[in-house]
Amino acid sequence: MKTSLFVFSFLIFFSIQKEVVKQELNNLHKVDYLIKKTNRKQMKESFKLVENFPVKPSVIYRAWLDSDEHTAMTGSSAKCSNKLGETFSAWNNYITGKNISLVVNKKIVQNWRTTDFKDTDEDSELIILLEETNNGCELTLIHKNIPAGLTAYKKGWVNQYFIPMKNYFKTK
Repeated sequence: MKTSLFVFSFLIFFSIQKEVVKQELNNLHKVDYLIKKTNRKQMKESFKLVENFPVKPSVIYRAWLDSDEHTAMTGSSAKCSNKLGETFSAWNNYITGKNISLVVNKKIVQNWRTTDFKDTDEDSELIILLEETNNGCELTLIHKNIPAGLTAYKKGWVNQYFIPMKNYFKTK
């Protein structure tokens, strides 16, 4: 009888402990999930590039927001607008977005995304600052809120925009 009572007590104790351990593991998984989720939101990519061009800021501003000139300066199809709130696309719809702030010949702010973004990703923000220099224009590009892990855009801006733009604006 004592052995049975001992075994029975042990089994009840073990069951309770097993449930406590399961609950603690579940709580740890929830905490781990929340940490990972928070880190994903906080680990957005961003960068700043500065490049000089041999034309006035007004030339770059107009070209950035004009479909034909944007296509010509990058070498790939673009549909653009110089109106606040209007949408744009570039590189054969690989890039899409919307104009969210325009200061004529000085600043362009756009919501920006590519087909590489997940549907659940927020739009990134692209800021183009144009400043007149003695030799033309200094363009500062700030790209913020890029989903974590999508790090190739910095190189893409140089290769797909700045290099073709340099060649295009040599003739202007």
